[in-house]
Amino acid sequence: MVSTALLAAAGCGGSTGSSNTGTDCSTPGFSPTSIKLGQVYPDSGVLGEPFRAARSGVQARIEQANADGGINGRTIEYTWRDDRGEPDGNSLAAHELVEDEQVFGLLETTLAASGSAQYLADLRVPVAGMPSEALWTRYRNMFTTGYTITEAGSVDTFGRYIQAQGGTTAAVIRTDVLAPATDITRKIEQGAAQVGVRILPQPFIFNPTVGSVQQLAASIKNSGADVLIGGIGPDDWAKVLQAVQASGARIKVVLVPGGYDSTLLHLYGTAGPPVSTFLSLVPFELGGPAHERYLAAMAAYAPEIADPRTQIALTAYVQTDLFLHGLAVAGPCPTREEFIDRLRAVDDYDAGGLLPKPIDLTANFGKISQCYVFLRINNTANGFDVVPNPDPAANPAYTWCGDRID
Repeated sequence: MVSTALLAAAGCGGSTGSSNTGTDCSTPGFSPTSIKLGQVYPDSGVLGEPFRAARSGVQARIEQANADGGINGRTIEYTWRDDRGEPDGNSLAAHELVEDEQVFGLLETTLAASGSAQYLADLRVPVAGMPSEALWTRYRNMFTTGYTITEAGSVDTFGRYIQAQGGTTAAVIRTDVLAPATDITRKIEQGAAQVGVRILPQPFIFNPTVGSVQQLAASIKNSGADVLIGGIGPDDWAKVLQAVQASGARIKVVLVPGGYDSTLLHLYGTAGPPVSTFLSLVPFELGGPAHERYLAAMAAYAPEIADPRTQIALTAYVQTDLFLHGLAVAGPCPTREEFIDRLRAVDDYDAGGLLPKPIDLTANFGKISQCYVFLRINNTANGFDVVPNPDPAANPAYTWCGDRID
């Protein structure tokens, strides 16, 4: 295995600084002085606005690396394509970047990586990004720092958190009766059931065009649920939570995936039951040198982002750092396959302190993440509080780690 201790002096997780390479390299994307990468993300369409910060996170990490001297004596160049958040657009974007732009590898922050995954795997093109589809668990050339969407299985970490907050009985809210097994809501449901939280069997469907939110709230109250989980959007959650509060239901835990966003605080407010969310990154509330470095990079190289404390920007920054780390350990002129092999061999990557615990990129490949940081909206709804793990063995104390469920 490759130790990141050898790279500790190099910024975040990747090694930078000059090296006397200066030689020709026939690997696609490599020139004597630079390495060219491509980025794919939705710059337009329905996902354009929420994903706009992804480009800024990538740009900030790359420019930061270049300011530190590049990677193995080469500066990093990048170009991007808009996939509109659609598989067809993703396929077109990947083909253009690989065939026309001749990039070495890709950074993908999108919900539509399925459009190009097989094509990129066939060509052994390395990819790093946000694992929003289960396919990220299948392809060895696709790298990420953690998985919450997998083909099967879950972790009891979610259940441990729910139980620690006093939750005993969960209502699962959906927009449809049917949901795929890869749905993060199903993972939370499985994790809760594993530790003994009762999952109510009846469907709790929120569909604004059928029935009313008041009827749903009444059903939740009558069920005796004290936990709410579900896969509905922020606006829908806000309506449900207000109605549930008005119904008099006594809810102890509301666990919302993807809820770490300051723009959502006003939606949930202080009128409803307490809302929690979770991350596989160290949250800004904990601060520290790694976050200071990130914020400095965003201020210097992505000033268009008014508030860089967003999950999308931080995720894009970390996944870019992961790719740069791969370039550092791969050497001055690796083939694509050598890059994949050497980055997969890393067993202690922590993004310079932005991950709660170091990860092993082979042992953890394709497996749902076991460790998370849980946060709860504070009493004034103007920020998040990190919820400490009551287990004295937790290290660090803010991490919640559980067991995998096969």
